Amino acid sequence: MVAANVAKVPAINGVLTAGYANTLVIDQESANDLLTFSPES
Repeated sequence: MVAANVAKVPAINGVLTAGYANTLVIDQESANDLLTFSPES
């Protein structure tokens, strides 16, 4: 999976959580946001 842009962090999280991707190429800012991302219930 290749992704860049912090607006895509929720989608990136969903794809990784579901197991659809096994490799991720991402920009630093999005990676930082992904580490602290928590989906709303």
